[in-house]
Amino acid sequence: MHRALLMGGPALVREARARVIQDAALLTVQAQIPALPDALAQLPYLKPDVLLIDDLALAPSPPATTLPSLRRAADHTALVVIGDPPAEKGGSLPSDVTQGPD
Repeated sequence: MHRALLMGGPALVREARARVIQDAALLTVQAQIPALPDALAQLPYLKPDVLLIDDLALAPSPPATTLPSLRRAADHTALVVIGDPPAEKGGSLPSDVTQGPD
């Protein structure tokens, strides 16, 4: 069973995604965290197998601190951005970040 950490986006959308994930045979939702800095801070403790990031959470995040944190996270956790990250930050995301559909 792979553990998923859901991050960002509206609470209703996070909850809908959590229900879909819970119905998957090989995934379980470990936690839902609304804010990117809080999710990144919890990664060393929760150690999820995958971090699902809503693209809306990347827009207000300062690239100087967020991008290095995402790169460190990608060393230990699969990262998936749901939607399209902001154009100015998209090219700077770690190369192994998967972008999913909206």
